[in-house]
Amino acid sequence: MTKLHENGIEILKRLNDASFEAYFVGGYVRDTLLGLPTKDIDITTNARPKDLETLFKKVIPTGAAFGTMSVIMDGVGYEITTYRKETVYDNHRHPNAIEFADTLEEDLKRRDFTINQLTMDKDGHIGDRFEGLKDLRKKRIKTIGTPEERFYEDALRMLRAFRFVARLDFSLEENTFKAIENHRELIRKISIERIQEELFRLFDAPHSQKALKAMVKSQVHETLFGLEKGIEILSETSMAFQKEVAFACLSLFRDLTQGPWKLSKKFTQEIKAIKALHEKTMNKAFTAMDVFTYTVPIAHKANTLNQMLGAKDQATDIDMLDKRLPIRSPKALNIKGSDISKYVPISHNKQISLILNRLLEEVVERKIDNTYETLLKRAHEHLNIIEWSHKNGK
Repeated sequence: MTKLHENGIEILKRLNDASFEAYFVGGYVRDTLLGLPTKDIDITTNARPKDLETLFKKVIPTGAAFGTMSVIMDGVGYEITTYRKETVYDNHRHPNAIEFADTLEEDLKRRDFTINQLTMDKDGHIGDRFEGLKDLRKKRIKTIGTPEERFYEDALRMLRAFRFVARLDFSLEENTFKAIENHRELIRKISIERIQEELFRLFDAPHSQKALKAMVKSQVHETLFGLEKGIEILSETSMAFQKEVAFACLSLFRDLTQGPWKLSKKFTQEIKAIKALHEKTMNKAFTAMDVFTYTVPIAHKANTLNQMLGAKDQATDIDMLDKRLPIRSPKALNIKGSDISKYVPISHNKQISLILNRLLEEVVERKIDNTYETLLKRAHEHLNIIEWSHKNGK
């Protein structure tokens, strides 16, 4: 038994001892039954938020408006949500009113999929009000109740369905798939941040191609603001890929720096680097300078993107080039700009950076030795080449 589980059991016991019902619910129960690793535990109870603040020392109101509090034990947060029933949904995403419910069944029937309504009590007994165990055995994603109603209430559930296909290697139940196909346009009403989050998790899942094929078949990919061509390519590849490679592929057909996408600066810089190196190496070999400039991880991701689009695998070459790099940083070059300024008769300061860049490339490509004498001599030669080119309009 893990410490996560032990502390979760302690929370259930404390609630039960205070005469409240309490159960593990959702992803933790599902993944435990499937033998998958889990990182957090969600708990459902008929205790009210104020009761939790009385029973536990450290409680954070992480979603008090929705009846959710986080109990902190050993530095880990356990989300505990009071039984609730939801009424009318606003803009196909958020319930515009939350009411606490009196029974567990009322709470469970508002949830999305049958495999996510399974419960576990402190003794390990599994509760199943909507045939979730049956769907686990059949490896299928099926909504609780009428799928049209579930997706009309919350359109993000459609993308979550594909994400569960990608993570669990399940299939969409027939009526659930048809409802997604018929209501796919509602996805356009979801915030771009939530769409991005689901795509990130889907692309990093082990069975993403299966989910993407289902997405294309249902035409959901056409609702994702210009990503259709890229998703079609990703759905057909046999290559394993990460979300960075996936978005670099998407960026070949859609400028993701323009609205409505809101990718972080760091993530955008990485997919731009992958895309740039892909365009440079799609039809030619990687060079030592490519690996030096872009780094090995980026080179391997560009290589994956190349293979998706029909190029040969250069992974072994990339690793060999990396292994043979004579230096790892421009700072390791054994000559400085001040040396060139002092000993080379330059006529303009711009010539210093041009000469340094050429020396760096020659050292990285192992064309010259990284010794001061060799570099200084070569700097004079490069100055002559630069001045000749300028004089002859090259």
